[in-house]
Amino acid sequence: MKYILDGNEKDVTNVIKEQRIRIGRGLISFTPISECGLITEEDARKAMDEKLAELAASVEENQSLKLQIADFELNIKEKDALIASLTTERDKLQAGTTECEVMKDNKELSVSDSKNLTTEDSKSSVTSDDKTVNVEEKKRGRPVTRKTE
Repeated sequence: MKYILDGNEKDVTNVIKEQRIRIGRGLISFTPISECGLITEEDARKAMDEKLAELAASVEENQSLKLQIADFELNIKEKDALIASLTTERDKLQAGTTECEVMKDNKELSVSDSKNLTTEDSKSSVTSDDKTVNVEEKKRGRPVTRKTE
């Protein structure tokens, strides 16, 4: 097992003196930190601070990337909704176009398209079935039309 002794200088030297018999036999060895090439506490703190700064920068970068991804996802959802609405509109227009083509090929008028006018629809006293002229129009000097069949 390996240990690093830390404490008051006087107490550490006392421990080393007490264990000199075991040190002499080779059962225990004490190596000063400066001789084994270990990092000093100041160097260790500097290295840890640098590593923490790198990690903080990477976390900030990850957060900005997450925000960009969220924006892209919103844009994609909006575009998907727009595509869906345009697709339904296109389908409606195609259905209307096919109806127009069928009507064009059919050329028969439906029953609801009659050309007979009723007296309620007409603004003059002339009806669609009777082609006689009103007496008031005769007085104004307009030519009289005769009934044609």
